[in-house]
Amino acid sequence: MNSEYKVIETETSEAAIQPALILIPDISGFTEYMKNSDLIHCRYIIAELLEVILDSNILGLSVSELEGDAVLFYKFGKPPSLEDTISQCNHIFKNFHSYIKQFNADKLCDCVCCNSSSELSIKFVVHYGKVSPVKIKSHEKLFGSDVILAHRLLKSNIKIHEYIIFSKTYLMTQGKSELKKIIDWNKIEKSEVEFKHLGAVEYYFLDMSILKDKIIHEPRLMPIKHNSSTIKYKIYIDTPPDFVRTIITNFKFKPNWITVLQEIHFNEKTIPRIGAIHKCLMSDIFFKTILIDYQSVSINESRTIYIEKLSNSPAGLEMYLTYNLKAKGLGTLLSLELDFVNKRFYSTLLKHFLRRRASGNKIKSSLKKLKSLCEEIHNKFEGDSPTGGST
Repeated sequence: MNSEYKVIETETSEAAIQPALILIPDISGFTEYMKNSDLIHCRYIIAELLEVILDSNILGLSVSELEGDAVLFYKFGKPPSLEDTISQCNHIFKNFHSYIKQFNADKLCDCVCCNSSSELSIKFVVHYGKVSPVKIKSHEKLFGSDVILAHRLLKSNIKIHEYIIFSKTYLMTQGKSELKKIIDWNKIEKSEVEFKHLGAVEYYFLDMSILKDKIIHEPRLMPIKHNSSTIKYKIYIDTPPDFVRTIITNFKFKPNWITVLQEIHFNEKTIPRIGAIHKCLMSDIFFKTILIDYQSVSINESRTIYIEKLSNSPAGLEMYLTYNLKAKGLGTLLSLELDFVNKRFYSTLLKHFLRRRASGNKIKSSLKKLKSLCEEIHNKFEGDSPTGGST
């Protein structure tokens, strides 16, 4: 037997079979969601949700394995109290849905994966039983009939989507005083399920869906930036506002329409969203080639106002670009506003430079290229998202 793969003790020894809490948070809707797995954003979103679950561990639980749509947590020894276990599940639940709410407010991508992330939900199984830990490199994998039972309980035919299942074995470890505690937001219900080779299994469940409405999402504040330094441009684009926004917010398209953009560097293994910062080399409209931090700063709830910030601290540059998209007929009236926030020498000089006709024409040229790009891609994709879920 490989030295890196060994049972901790012999199967007959007490050390080999240990009592443990088993807690499995399981992402519901995963199978349907991953039908779009050829769209890479689905995988990114699931990976980030699994990280949220792992980071929400407040009971000092160990991880046996990641299972694609679930995490198998465990803890040897005396089981945590019912109150602590419910608090742990609540903590994961709230962080899970807070992430989804924040993601949907911040996302700049309209692919199927990003738009359907709000359909994902989460459920939990809590069980207490005997497990046999096996060391595989740096991980301990759990084996035993109780591990199988915990997984089977995930398949219980409960009509609601988000809940905690408690096995009878786990609840039997709790004292009467613990079981009599009133749960202020719901009640535990009893049920039973028949499993092949295991027979009838009694369990209890707690509906968690009521907690979702209590999760408050605070929208990001739109930056206060308008002043006398604003420079404005307008153009009509013969495609819908949502499509124009998709092109503007996708950084891979920017070199195709921003005339002064020489290079742009961004992580293609991320999803475009508010807060993302990219490095750009810009020239021509500036006095020399300059490295710019190009950041997606804000998007309003109706997704009609999108703001980016261009900055270079050494040069004292801080400029906001506000894109206001209004439906006009079947197309979009796009208004672009340039705002210079500080009054340092570089920003002041650049502001005056941009007011000159030649410089203004370069910006107008960029907007004309944006118009052509939007209309060309829209005709090609017939209104579908041009991103396809990849950045």
